[in-house]
Amino acid sequence: MPTHYSWGGAGSKAKDYANQAKVLLSEDPEDPEGYEKLSWAMHFMSDVANPWHTQQLWAQGNHVTYEQDYVLDEMVDGHNFKQVLVDSPSYWWYRVTDPEASASNLAALSSGYFYYVDDKINHDSDWKNDSTVVEYTKDVLEEALHYNMGLVKYVGAY
Repeated sequence: MPTHYSWGGAGSKAKDYANQAKVLLSEDPEDPEGYEKLSWAMHFMSDVANPWHTQQLWAQGNHVTYEQDYVLDEMVDGHNFKQVLVDSPSYWWYRVTDPEASASNLAALSSGYFYYVDDKINHDSDWKNDSTVVEYTKDVLEEALHYNMGLVKYVGAY
C-alpha cells in the first residue's frame, strides 16, 4: 500500500497514479485497483491545495492549526466549507492533460495564500473569521475539486 506522506513530488505522484488508473480502467472500467489508483492521484492533487503542503519544513508551524483546527473543524459547522463543494457546478472542471502540471498550477495558487494566512494565524486571535482567510480557504477547496474532477475525466472514470 502506498504511503500518503511525501516531502515533495506530489505532482509526479498524482501523475503516476493517474496514469496507472488510466491503464487499469481502460482495460476494465470496473477494476477496483484502477479506482484505488485514481483515489491516490486525487489525494496528491488535493494535498497541494493546502498552502502548508507547498512550503518548506521550517514553515510548518501552523500546518495542523490550519488543516485540522480550522478546515476540518469547520467543514460542516462554522464556515461550512463543505457547502462550497456542494454548490460548485458539477459541469465545470479543469481539463487535465498533464496531472503533474495541473498539480503544479494548484500548488502555485495555494502557495500564494500561505503568507497571508500564516501571518493572520500568528497575529490575529480572530483569524478564523477573517474574510480573506475564509475566501482563500473556499477558493483552494473549490479549485482542488475542479482539478480532481478533471483527473476523473483524464483517467476515463466518468
